[in-house]
Amino acid sequence: MTTILNPPEVKVILLDYLADLVDAPVLSERPDDGVTKRFVRVIASGGPGRQNRIRQIVQVTIDSYAPTTGTADDLARAVDAAIYALPASTQPINSVPWATTPQDYPDPDVGPRYTATYQLTVLCR
Repeated sequence: MTTILNPPEVKVILLDYLADLVDAPVLSERPDDGVTKRFVRVIASGGPGRQNRIRQIVQVTIDSYAPTTGTADDLARAVDAAIYALPASTQPINSVPWATTPQDYPDPDVGPRYTATYQLTVLCR
């Protein structure tokens, strides 16, 4: 009998993992309360998919919002460092084979934002 291995819920993992490591709320949706100016948004954005029975490459885009461009950059760099630390963590993420450098990408509705996209190799269990 073949054992079925399922990929982990990477977005859920990242929401919890980043919340412990960055000094901002980590959310799956942009808040529309008009008050929250500093936060991280995690977006599952696809990826190449399953590579074999135990590995899948997923892609996530992470937006870092803050009141100023400088503080958005600082937050994005903290997120970037946390993402590259994932393979050494207890999370089922084996490597970060590809990523963009966090870049200034202002949100016309909210304000300063830095955005980066990462591909993560995850282990199916």
